[in-house]
Amino acid sequence: MERVVLLDLLLYCRTHKLISKQQHGFLSKRSTVANMLSCLNDWTCALTNRQSVAVAYIHFQKTFDSVFHSKLFSKLSSLGIDGNLLKWLREFLSNRWQRTRVGNYCPGLQPSPAVLFKEVVFAHCSFYFVLTV
Repeated sequence: MERVVLLDLLLYCRTHKLISKQQHGFLSKRSTVANMLSCLNDWTCALTNRQSVAVAYIHFQKTFDSVFHSKLFSKLSSLGIDGNLLKWLREFLSNRWQRTRVGNYCPGLQPSPAVLFKEVVFAHCSFYFVLTV
């Protein structure tokens, strides 16, 4: 079901031109490797033409692990994503619980204000919505 929702979200975003052509990482045929190759080509061309190149790459590995529900729903709604799709997302992400262990201390389960996306297909897509809109 997650893949169906992701495909529906991506179709909506492409139809409404919400995803930049420079976006890499969660789109088919637009991997982070493709991004690096494209950048390497641009840098090589610039250096060949004696232009300067400044590069800053930031690794967001842990950033994709969680997204706050309220912010995600607000962003999706502002993009015009509503109806059954938003309802399914709310139900899928509601009533999540978490437990944080520090050393040997491990308290009981607590309601989670953010969803942990370890295996969720639309993790990067959700993070993209929260970050860019």
